Amino acid sequence: MFGAGDLENELLSDWQTIFKNVYAVHTSLRLDEELALMEQLDVMVSMDSGNMHLAALTATPVVSIWGATHPYAGFLGWKQTYDTCVGVNFSCRPCTAHEDKKCHFGDYRCLESIASENIIKKITYILEKKLIYGKNYCYR
Repeated sequence: MFGAGDLENELLSDWQTIFKNVYAVHTSLRLDEELALMEQLDVMVSMDSGNMHLAALTATPVVSIWGATHPYAGFLGWKQTYDTCVGVNFSCRPCTAHEDKKCHFGDYRCLESIASENIIKKITYILEKKLIYGKNYCYR
């Protein structure tokens, strides 16, 4: 798990303690080491965040999860494609482009409505493409 910020780091540390095979890399790696680790991943799952962009810079395919923002607003990771984005179409999206506004419903239903099966399908899609085209295949 990659993260940043005090609250997020605390949560990731808790998950690392609670769940088997979960490792919070923020606790022990420098940024250059995190980038080197991202580069070794077959696929990265990330929100629309800095980590999505960092993984994209290492040519790692990213399944990006979009809630209040939308990839069509111009914030898709470098050389990533729309077919690896996950989000739910609501008329209120994007409600923010820079996460500077709160959900006017107050419940972030755009995130709660994303089925985990849709994320798994995108991961499988990327992994199958890599099997067909080779380990170094990336969406370019």
